[in-house]
Amino acid sequence: MKNCKKCSETKPLNEFHKSKATNDGLQRKCKECVKKSDKQRHLDNPEYFKQYDKHYRLNNKESLKEYTKQWSLAKKDGYHSVYLLPKHNYVGITENLYIRMSHHRSLGRDTTGYRILETFQDRELGLELEELLHDIGYEGRNENYSKL
Repeated sequence: MKNCKKCSETKPLNEFHKSKATNDGLQRKCKECVKKSDKQRHLDNPEYFKQYDKHYRLNNKESLKEYTKQWSLAKKDGYHSVYLLPKHNYVGITENLYIRMSHHRSLGRDTTGYRILETFQDRELGLELEELLHDIGYEGRNENYSKL
């Protein structure tokens, strides 16, 4: 149990986001209070966030378009995504990103900032790209899944 610094309620630990900046590894405000303050900040500064979103979309138009295309393919049945966990220099391939990222988190890997490198309908092509990336130094090689 932990006391929220905003609402002063004592709540279970799973009601707090993680934070590396605190001694106990959890944020000082509960998830509900963080959500409320984020919403209020957006309401108090609508022009700022409108400009920020517009600026981000304009300056990242091509990468957003490509990411949207890759993500929509990655969600379809029968497609295989080669992905990168940048904080671990780890490359893998999966048919279900949601489940795979959850598995990585359960192993203690940080999945923030993961990227879909490419999505293939043909699993063999995905395995070739994954193998190539492992050959040049990326982590994640799993001999059980290697086609060689």
